[in-house]
Amino acid sequence: MSGVVAFTGLSFLIKNRVTFFGNVRIIDITNHFKFKTMTTTNKITKDGFIWLLVTDKAKEIYQSGLFSLYKLYNNNADGLIESLDDLNEALERGVSIGIEVGFVEPVATARYVAETYVTDPDTGSLIDMAVYKHENEGMICIDASFIEQVAIEDELDDTVCYIGDPFNLGGKLKLIENDNDVELN
Repeated sequence: MSGVVAFTGLSFLIKNRVTFFGNVRIIDITNHFKFKTMTTTNKITKDGFIWLLVTDKAKEIYQSGLFSLYKLYNNNADGLIESLDDLNEALERGVSIGIEVGFVEPVATARYVAETYVTDPDTGSLIDMAVYKHENEGMICIDASFIEQVAIEDELDDTVCYIGDPFNLGGKLKLIENDNDVELN
């Protein structure tokens, strides 16, 4: 495959072609730009909006007219780029440039409570288990080695883990290690 941007709910994988799953449209940009690699990342704002960062290729994308470009400020504010002069000024000031992707689907949260051990009935080995309290007041116990396998780094370089929500079929659950990340009643 020639490179894919795939929004999986966990992260973006980005190369030459943009493909988003779910209710976000599929866009192939491979044939519209003459560059071999496109170094991009994503930005997810506190309200769950996803931006595809294209600062290094912003001029080419602007001139193509295929996408509206936005200035993305560190305080999560944004502004439509309305002219080439506007784009050049933003680039000179070191402002990130992005393309709208859409909102992340709603995610429930569960706060880390404790660690415990259980005996594996097949091997007799002790298994490290992490206990979490769901925002709906339910409790969840998960094999800690599984959490280590699926954890990712978020936009703040915090380690986060998303799993299927056992209390909401088809929903997602963000496991929180730090009480400061979310307030639960």
